[in-house]
Amino acid sequence: MRWLLGLALALVVAQPAHALTVTATKPVAPRLTDVRFSTSALREGGQAYVLLPDGYAAHPERRYPVLYLLHGGLGKSLDWIGQGDVERITAGRDVIVVMPEGGIGGWYTDWWNGGRGGTPKYETFHVRELVAWVDATYRTIDDRRARGIAGLSMGGFGAMSYAARNPGVYGWAASFSGALDIIRNPATQTTITAEAAVMLGRPFGPFGDPVAQRFVWRAHDPVHLADRLRGTRVILAVGTGRPGPLDRFSLGDPVEDQMHGAGVRMHQRLAALGIPHVWNAYGSGTHSWPYWQRDLRTWLPDFLAGAQPG
Repeated sequence: MRWLLGLALALVVAQPAHALTVTATKPVAPRLTDVRFSTSALREGGQAYVLLPDGYAAHPERRYPVLYLLHGGLGKSLDWIGQGDVERITAGRDVIVVMPEGGIGGWYTDWWNGGRGGTPKYETFHVRELVAWVDATYRTIDDRRARGIAGLSMGGFGAMSYAARNPGVYGWAASFSGALDIIRNPATQTTITAEAAVMLGRPFGPFGDPVAQRFVWRAHDPVHLADRLRGTRVILAVGTGRPGPLDRFSLGDPVEDQMHGAGVRMHQRLAALGIPHVWNAYGSGTHSWPYWQRDLRTWLPDFLAGAQPG
């Protein structure tokens, strides 16, 4: 089985790069642009919002770190703007923020599709194509220490899975209430298959059957891949699901309770491997935007502090 796991981990490297062509750009706000792409990785094309720092045009000599922000399941790339308050949180900060579309149930992977591969290939688009395009298009600091990735829920999974599977790309990775333990959590497996069914009618599309293709699930599972996060600054933030200080009229949240369990297992695995990380188990709090806004506001300075190459 080890060779199967190795094969699955190598798939993203073995696949040829796809051309990424801009098909449209639309200014949405003074700092924000909606960019559409043509790519063979995604049949419907790719999309991302790019949020530039204040004064970007006025300082042509300056280069900036880049933070990739991933949305959650049943969400969309606009979420961090409309619900995450990212424009206000990053105001005055020297950082470029890129928020790519990941599908309502894309699960940040090149879909298995019964072993046939093919579209959608979210990991190819996000990691192999979009990062290169951003570095070629904007004045970025082209160094992994200045390239971070973070996400909520499904996006927290994506941030950790991408960072572990592509250890030379991101120097900082943060999970906010992330689904970090996909092979030991039946509830998360049910969510993955249900969202994939809603998205494209392929419940086992992303990773295959949880039993028959367990090696594919393992090849994307952050807990299992934790040893590949050595040298990456890792942030894990999660609540317990009990109503917390930012909740109104909540009776508790079983989803956040599930994510707390996954976070504990990720924290324990990293600790057992001797990999330094931040374990921000902040106690009471639900699976909701007020906490993810707070997470971004809390941990963005940590990313920026380590973003300048030595």
